[in-house]
Amino acid sequence: MSSNPGDRHDPLPCFCFLVAIPGVQAFFKSVSGLKYETEVVQMREGGANDTTYNLVGATKWSPIVLKNGFTADSKLLTWREGWATGKSMVRQSGTITQLDTALRPMARWTFHRGWPSKWELGELDASKSEISIETLEIVHEGLTYKAIARPAPPAPAKPSKPGTKPAAPKIAPPPLPTPPAAPKLQREATHAVAPPASIGRAPTQDELISLNKARFSDIEEIEEIEEMERREKLEKAQQVKDEPADRAPTEDELISLGKARFPDVE
Repeated sequence: MSSNPGDRHDPLPCFCFLVAIPGVQAFFKSVSGLKYETEVVQMREGGANDTTYNLVGATKWSPIVLKNGFTADSKLLTWREGWATGKSMVRQSGTITQLDTALRPMARWTFHRGWPSKWELGELDASKSEISIETLEIVHEGLTYKAIARPAPPAPAKPSKPGTKPAAPKIAPPPLPTPPAAPKLQREATHAVAPPASIGRAPTQDELISLNKARFSDIEEIEEIEEMERREKLEKAQQVKDEPADRAPTEDELISLGKARFPDVE
């Protein structure tokens, strides 16, 4: 017998089990019928009276018997009625899993192509205070078994040598502080650009454009204003270009030039 608790194989309790059948959900009181046998065919040989040969025959699978408390909406009875009336004759495969005391799966049996062959309700007796028990028998075409492997126990820590100090536990460095997220800019009456008065100088053309874009909530209006300014500049440039360079000054232009040069003479 091994001294390591992880190598022990204790017997499993019979009261910890789990039944899973597609389309059927219930808490079962008991499960029986997890057995099968192979038929023995006896053969006698003529003249050999001292023995009988035992040949291997067919394998017989015992029906699985499920018992649980009866309810008004019994899924087991619904499954049996579907087969009795021929409305839903669907074969099902299911599993019976045996658990340990910690409710961990340890062993599993799987029956294949099963169908309900018999349903029975327990005796109704007014002198008893017991619950009604329904019984369902499932015949199937095979039973397979699988042992579920348990996780390996953790390896014991190696003892430290005498006179050595235990290694200090590694401490992860604290995470670096994350910078605060920049606030999202919203189109409001105020803008992130400071007004020219707070700077103490005349605003530049770019600042005026930025202020105008911040004050106008509709971008289409800003584009229309920029388009109008561009057209006015083109028109002024075209007017200057169309004026002749060499021409005689008019009388009004001569009077204006004279007043500008001699402001004291009337």
